[in-house]
Amino acid sequence: MRGVLLGCLLLSTPLACADWGRNATYTPGWQRTAWAAHEALLHPMTWLPAFAGVAIHISGHDAQWTEELHSDAPLFGNTRRANQRSDDFRHATDVLWGLSIVFVDTGEDARLRHTVHGVLVQTAAIGTTRLTSNALKRAIHRDEPGATPGEADGDAFPSNHATGPFAQAALVRENMQQTRLARPLATLYTGAAYVAASGAAWGRIEAGGHYVSDQLLGAALGNFVATFINNAFMGGGDHLRIGTGNGRGVLAHWTLRF
Repeated sequence: MRGVLLGCLLLSTPLACADWGRNATYTPGWQRTAWAAHEALLHPMTWLPAFAGVAIHISGHDAQWTEELHSDAPLFGNTRRANQRSDDFRHATDVLWGLSIVFVDTGEDARLRHTVHGVLVQTAAIGTTRLTSNALKRAIHRDEPGATPGEADGDAFPSNHATGPFAQAALVRENMQQTRLARPLATLYTGAAYVAASGAAWGRIEAGGHYVSDQLLGAALGNFVATFINNAFMGGGDHLRIGTGNGRGVLAHWTLRF
């Protein structure tokens, strides 16, 4: 036991010492909820795409760039293939998120119980992202690019092909911070999730279903909601934990979240 604690201290990372799902809770309390919201809002995958999306929309280039990408389809070649690849990448994020749970470290005891609790929290995060996205669609009612006024379904913002995949990529990122995999493999796995999420969002631009800003803001929304729900209800995750071990000393474990 002393060796495990020393290993956690030396590694200074949640990768080898986490008990995923152990502290999951339905009542995180206001203090933790506020902390989770702060962390989710200031995460780079929230504010960077949000800033870029707003800047593109304000610049007046949103429609022009979207039309050029739709016409040229530089990555997927045509509308039909872009739609298909977008769906394929979206399904890939489903798989990558599901498999990431297999690799998390739930601790040495009660693995099944911890896993069930963790899955419930992250399923709720994905569901909340979808509900939020659909609610915004109904409230904003933005027409798709090139749509004839009065004939479009007003489903452009936000895009579920951006919010959902980026929410799952965020959960993969969180899971890979609490995994039994080596750090390089965890980093590659997280990168694969973000590549898949980006492909799902990009495909819908080339297919002509969404503006560039829709996808950027959708990515920000997905990251924010999923990160917030995960941080609030998964429990644990304090940046500094100090405790005593058998009265023989003090152990400080600092974790950096990125």
